[in-house]
Amino acid sequence: MTSQTPSDAQHPALSPHGPVLRAVEEAIAGLDYGSIVITVHGARVVQLDVTRRRRFAD
Repeated sequence: MTSQTPSDAQHPALSPHGPVLRAVEEAIAGLDYGSIVITVHGARVVQLDVTRRRRFAD
């Protein structure tokens, strides 16, 4: 068992949640309008759904 040092908390890549956090950040960065749904099973993120909306000027 490894312990997480305070500096690890500042570096998502060192966290076991790093890939999930990166995927959420990328999804947010890629959206102007839309929604992101995170599905959790057994306290673990198992799915990330991104819905993009396109808005048109009148």
